[in-house]
Amino acid sequence: MNMHVSPPTRQAFSRHIKPTHMRTARMVGYSLTTLDEQAMWELAAVLRVRLADAERRFLAASTFLALDREGQDAVLDFAEGRCP
Repeated sequence: MNMHVSPPTRQAFSRHIKPTHMRTARMVGYSLTTLDEQAMWELAAVLRVRLADAERRFLAASTFLALDREGQDAVLDFAEGRCP
């Protein structure tokens, strides 16, 4: 009996992901590739339009938790208008 289970294929994953999330993920990839301020603002606009408030909070919290303390402080400073 073969007990080997192959990992899900990309197509299998694509069948279960919401189209809006797939388009949003592409925009995130583009923004991360350019890493410039214009891309950041454009990504923010896309996230606001394509994702529900709860989805944006989930993404923001996950990203914030992935930062080290210095990164978290920089994000808080930016959010409070104290960017360098």
